[in-house]
Amino acid sequence: MKARILIIATLTTSFAGVLPAVDQHLLDLVMPDANILAGVNVASAINTPFGQFVLSQMAPKDQEFQKMAALTGFDPRQDLIELLVASTG
Repeated sequence: MKARILIIATLTTSFAGVLPAVDQHLLDLVMPDANILAGVNVASAINTPFGQFVLSQMAPKDQEFQKMAALTGFDPRQDLIELLVASTG
């Protein structure tokens, strides 16, 4: 069990600098005193069961949602690629 944890920790540390977790431009927008960051690649998460559930909750029949999308020109169901949330804790 300890060997498995050591291998996972080693691989995670090795690939942490190689694989970008979030777009650098999004990270540049984060406040400097942020302690907590959470992000999701929405473009790939849409294909998961949870992504399908979230999309079903954003019902296209909802008039307020359609009105907001028409007024702003932004439809999160189609236009959102990546989401990053930052907090100071």
